[in-house]
Amino acid sequence: MMANLRYEWRRITTVRATWILTGCSVLVAALLAEILALTIGALGDPQMQGLSGATSDGHALTQDKFPLELFVIGSAGSFVTLILLGVVSAQSFGQEYRHGTIRLTLTMFPRRGPVFAAKVIVTGAVIISAYVAAMIAAVLVALPNGKVVEVTIDGSFLAGIGRAVLFMLGFSLIVLAITLLTRILALGVIIPIVLALIVEPLLSALASYEWASVMIKALPFMSGSAFTQGQDLLRNGLVFFGWTVVLLAVSLVTFQKRDA
Repeated sequence: MMANLRYEWRRITTVRATWILTGCSVLVAALLAEILALTIGALGDPQMQGLSGATSDGHALTQDKFPLELFVIGSAGSFVTLILLGVVSAQSFGQEYRHGTIRLTLTMFPRRGPVFAAKVIVTGAVIISAYVAAMIAAVLVALPNGKVVEVTIDGSFLAGIGRAVLFMLGFSLIVLAITLLTRILALGVIIPIVLALIVEPLLSALASYEWASVMIKALPFMSGSAFTQGQDLLRNGLVFFGWTVVLLAVSLVTFQKRDA
């Protein structure tokens, strides 16, 4: 297994796109954080709810600062980051099938189970590292903007960040699984993005119907988003990560059964 891990680590770190995509995810997080900080400051209301009013003596009321957790997740967990890190995850199998190197990999390591496990472990580690680096970049931008951002790192903040990291990991593994199932890198990225940003929101508009409300509770990305926000952690976590595990299991079975 260690040989599989070393091989996969060499593969993913010698692909130039890995460094470009992960580096871009950090830069995008820093840029969005700066834009968000400037926007909050310009609006004069961290909660973006409009001015809170003034006291009877004409002085403005004290306004709450924007929570650091929302600031970091909003900057580092953007749609752009999902795409960038999703591509990194999809490349784990997609690039090998695209260029035919999967045959060389399976010649060196005929046991497909360890090959699959190594890709999941190494890809997951890279995704987590890149996402944490993006969050750190957002925090560094928040530090000099203490007038508009509540820079407080406590247990609640760490718990929220932990949930966001788990969501990004689950999303990336779903991308990896779909890429392996379709053997097409582009579809591995596009299908989850379309489901998360178009299909599921459209289905949520039908929530007034009983059959739709039941189905919505089983949607992976809406459950994952609710999990990140700390809503009904047990149910939403089971739904989102249940989908992740099932898709990984199905993709593993197909990887073992189908020809390279």
